Parts: sequence; structure tokens; C-alpha cells
Amino acid sequence: MEKAKAFLEAVSADENLAKALSGIKSKEELLAFAARHGHNLTEQDLKDIAKIGSVYLKQKSGEPLSDEELELVSGGIVEWAIAVGIFFLVGAVTTAIGGALGAATLVISESMDDRS
Repeated sequence: MEKAKAFLEAVSADENLAKALSGIKSKEELLAFAARHGHNLTEQDLKDIAKIGSVYLKQKSGEPLSDEELELVSGGIVEWAIAVGIFFLVGAVTTAIGGALGAATLVISESMDDRS
């Protein structure tokens, strides 16, 4: 989870880097993109990023969380992600690794609304 968090921090701090993610269409492209920017992520790191976004969406909609998801919330990971406003990135990652496009679109649009 630490490498995923470091990548999220880097992207959230650099608007150009974040915008460049919009053209990424596959997990292979995303892993190569991260590596070019000094982040040697694994497929598990991408899953961790997507998991953070999934837990956020479930929590926001009032759905019950599993024990593992509750640990992310109680451990502060979800709150940290909200604080740095990285859910547009989570949406891009979710799309790149084959997650639900609808959820990714929702996350992206919510993030853009929050930044306005």
C-alpha cells in the first residue's frame, strides 16, 4: 500500500502528471507511465489504488463495508486519499486495470466537481 500511496501523492501534487493519465488505456501502459516517473508499481499496487476508490464510493453511498474495508477506513487510508483529492486518479487506475467504467466515471466527475 505504501508504493501506491507514494504514487498517488506524486500525481496529486503535479497537475500535468495527473492530466497525462487520461490517455492511459491499460494496466501495462499505467505501469510503464509510473516507472517513467520513478514509481516501480506492481499490479498489486494498482489493485490497492482501485481498492481505495472502491471503499470510498461504498462509504459515500452508505453501503456496508467488509472488515478489510473497515480497516482501510479506520487506518486513515480513505480519509488521507480524500484529503489529497486523488479520486480522479483512482478512476483512471480503475479503468486501466479493467474495473467498472461507470464507477471510474463517477469518481472522476466527483473529483472535478470538488476541485471547482
